[in-house]
Amino acid sequence: MRVKTLSDGVNVHVYPTDKFKSVSAAILIRRPISRRAATVTALSPQILRRGSRKHDTFININRKIESLFGATFDARVVKKGEQQIIQFFTEFSKSHDRENVTFECLEFLNDMAFDPLVENGAFLERYARREKENLRLTIEGLVNNKTEYAKQRCIEIMCSKEPFGVRGDGYAEDLDDITSKNAYEYYLSLIKRAEIDFVVIGDVDAEKIFSAINGLFPIERDGAKLDETEVNDADEGLTKEITENMGLTQGKICAGFRTAPSDENYYGLLVANEIYGGQNSRLFNVVREKHSLCYYINTVSYRSKGIILLQSGVDAGNFDKALELSLAELENLTKNGVSDEELENAKNIIDKMYLGVKDSPGYLMDFYVSQFMMGDSDGLDEAISKIENVSKRDAERAFANLRLDAVYKLS
Repeated sequence: MRVKTLSDGVNVHVYPTDKFKSVSAAILIRRPISRRAATVTALSPQILRRGSRKHDTFININRKIESLFGATFDARVVKKGEQQIIQFFTEFSKSHDRENVTFECLEFLNDMAFDPLVENGAFLERYARREKENLRLTIEGLVNNKTEYAKQRCIEIMCSKEPFGVRGDGYAEDLDDITSKNAYEYYLSLIKRAEIDFVVIGDVDAEKIFSAINGLFPIERDGAKLDETEVNDADEGLTKEITENMGLTQGKICAGFRTAPSDENYYGLLVANEIYGGQNSRLFNVVREKHSLCYYINTVSYRSKGIILLQSGVDAGNFDKALELSLAELENLTKNGVSDEELENAKNIIDKMYLGVKDSPGYLMDFYVSQFMMGDSDGLDEAISKIENVSKRDAERAFANLRLDAVYKLS
């Protein structure tokens, strides 16, 4: 990955490779997530994707995309760690002999991100009104996906006093206070002060990409910097526990663990997480297969926060037993360590996952975005090498640092 700084807080990342028949490009507008601004930030790309000054309707956007040999386009908000990211994305084919197609796609992406459709100093009213209602439906619809809902509630309970606990899609109760005018004014201030990254992956000339984007980028900057991610330890003996009742046939458990995030032992934690709650893991074999106490069980690791979430679908009568066995397996791993077979199986599974990233432009972009957000310069090959070098001691040290912080039960 080659990187060039255009101005304070604006960087271009280019990964030249001839592995793919397409080129992927994205603009990322990154800001620290906050309860106050989460909803208007989430709304912004929804309005912007409806039209820019040059491409003011879906019909005109689609015409432009078709002229670029069937390129794709989307805009959305994502949450990574304690950052909320507005992402504009396009993918296009270079199988045609048209030299300027790359520049045209970058120009189109730049237009959609930085030249919005404005009327009387505000976003177009009908677009803003419609997207507010669409966002409201998205936010209120989270409860229909009980697995995601339980995960979000557990994170909110764990991180109630931390930015990580703020919802990436925002809050329905904030929407009534957002107008087309104050949303536009907020967006103008955001693009002057947020961290902005251009990312391009594909068969391209890095120097030409740097030059093209430098000529396109239109914003005068104020140059604010992102805050550091806030990392807290679990309070000893003060595990937070909440149960909500929705009359479900299949209940949900989500248990949150904190650990000591360390770049030195990140890959050890990755392997430990796979042994504990990945494919063919201790939790799967003991809680699900041996004792038949759950429909599914797994863990997911959040690198930037030093958090691991255990997720399971369980009949309400089995909540306590399933959690008890899960914690007993963690204690067993901490006291007795891992076997050589478990270590090698976990590393093989993670290796295959990383090798799969190489075959997907989208996954590859996500990998490198996560890397530069964490200040990690490792490429895929370096990451795979470090996984293969994880020792039993590395994995066991990661287990020893896990502390239960919160339990959420949806019954």
